[in-house]
Amino acid sequence: MPKSWLSKGFIVTLLVFTLIVSSFAFAKEGKKGEDEVLKLSLKDAIKIAEENNQQIKLSKTGLEKAELGRKQYRYQDKKLQDAVDLWEGLSPEEKKGLEQKMIEEGRTPEEGAMSYQMYLKEMGSLTDFETSSTMDKAEKQAEVGVKLAKAGIDVTVKGVQFGVEAAYYGALLARDNTAIAEAALERQKDMLRIAEAKYKVGTVAKTEVLDAQVQLAKTEADFLKALSEEEKAYINLKKLLGLSQGRALKLTDSFDYEPADLDTTLKELIEQAQKNRIDVMSAEGAFEIAKLDFDLSSKVYPSNTFIYNASFLHG
Repeated sequence: MPKSWLSKGFIVTLLVFTLIVSSFAFAKEGKKGEDEVLKLSLKDAIKIAEENNQQIKLSKTGLEKAELGRKQYRYQDKKLQDAVDLWEGLSPEEKKGLEQKMIEEGRTPEEGAMSYQMYLKEMGSLTDFETSSTMDKAEKQAEVGVKLAKAGIDVTVKGVQFGVEAAYYGALLARDNTAIAEAALERQKDMLRIAEAKYKVGTVAKTEVLDAQVQLAKTEADFLKALSEEEKAYINLKKLLGLSQGRALKLTDSFDYEPADLDTTLKELIEQAQKNRIDVMSAEGAFEIAKLDFDLSSKVYPSNTFIYNASFLHG
């Protein structure tokens, strides 16, 4: 009996030891991952941001919802059209047979006849103006919704790209400023050593040493400020990329200057805005739906109806 207890205790101890060793190994692996320097080009940074950005994921979800709405519309439209085609494909004899069947299946002949009349009315409503125009407008709304959702993804992606590009070059600038500040600090230390050496041999006054010390203190402050700005810039970049703040980065790109295209005219800029701005596209979509509604209505109602409505609205 004691032997059995000892073997169980040994097994438990072995399991605990294994778990402890595994946890240390896992922690070490995680630390190793953070300690590894991630070499990052601007292209890589944009790709990582697009994969991790929540706004892009939400925009893609919006597109999925819009496409699902369009799919649901098409399904409903097909069901409606199939029902209409089936009804219109019936011969007078088949319709008469259907009427007779519904009368026979009713609890009373009168109730069966009433059910058939309601069925006729329902089938007639599927092809009337109200149903037809409603389905046409629903189709247009579904198409506009998908179009806006796709544009929304493009706008969101471009916004993320611009933000990452600005943050990337901001980090590059901060890194270079730190290097410049560090070089200035080392140079000022040399200047102080030279001033102290000259003072010892009596070639300069004490004031020159004091001035060098003051300049060194100022240069040290500038260096610390540059370090702080660099840290902030890298924090901002990692935040945009969705990376851990403990992850070390090495930016591999450099500044590339491209002169602005000064030949672009105001008209071209306006045309680009009309193609890319969501509010403009949304307004155009609303106009298309309203125009479709008017066109459908104008085929049914007499022209003097619109004249009357216009005179009523304008007093």
